[in-house]
This record gives sequence, C-alpha cells and structure tokens, in this order.
Amino acid sequence: MHMLLTGRWTRVEGKEKASAESVESYLIHAIIKAKTKEVKAEKRLFRAGLYMLGIIAIFSLYLSFNWKVLTESSSFLAGIATDPIVLLFMLLTGLVYVHLHNMKFKYEKAESDYDKLKEDMIERASEIWSDSNRWKDRPEILRDLKEKYNINLYHK
Repeated sequence: MHMLLTGRWTRVEGKEKASAESVESYLIHAIIKAKTKEVKAEKRLFRAGLYMLGIIAIFSLYLSFNWKVLTESSSFLAGIATDPIVLLFMLLTGLVYVHLHNMKFKYEKAESDYDKLKEDMIERASEIWSDSNRWKDRPEILRDLKEKYNINLYHK
C-alpha cells in the first residue's frame, strides 16, 4: 500500500512507545480488517437469506404437489403433523431462521465496529497525521484505501 504501513515500534526508557507512523499503520490495518470482516458478514447474511428462501420454496412446492394426500384425512392438521417430510421442513426452516438471525447479529456488529473505527479515524485525522509531511501523504493514502478496499475516510 504505502510506505506509512511499515511503522516500527521503538523502546524508550524501558517502555514501548509507538511511533506516529506505527499508530497510523495500526489504524489503517485495523480499518482494513474491520471492512473485510463487514464484507464477509454481509456475504454470510445474504447466503443465509438464500438458504431460507430455498427451504421455503422447496417446502411450498412439496405442499402444492402433495396437497391432496395431506388433506385427505379427516383433520388437516393431523395430516400435516404426521407427514415426516413436512416435519423435516419445519425443523429445517426453524434452524435456518436461527442461523439467519445469528448472521444478521454478526453483520450488524461488524458494521457497527467498522463505522465506529471509521468515525474515530475521521475525527482524529489531525492527530493521526500530525506531521506536515504525513499530512501531505494523506490524500494518497485515502485514495488507495478507497480504490483498493472501498473505504471512504473523507466523510462519516
């Protein structure tokens, strides 16, 4: 990416102190990692939604093709409750719903973490790039982040 991503840790009077470049590098790596995590969570959420739609579609097709068989008994609910395939679909639908709910929670958490980190970097830009030379390199770094990772640090 940029030369600022190669910051070094220095030791001062027995304590570790991060140089300005390493703080900058750490934050850039952290926001890239957060964005990657958000994108993965979004893909998993989409996939879980497709699983749910697929199960419901197959279940609907099964019910439509076997409607006469299921409704021949004296009680409609008894006919459905005794069919093992219907029970299997109901179980699968419940499991996929729980999975979808968990993926939604993980996506919202990843999105929240990314947004918080992004806002923090935007608010503290003058502290992060305090040196005038690094401030001049800032537009190039932000452009690289936007082009390579779709991370826009120009506004919240």
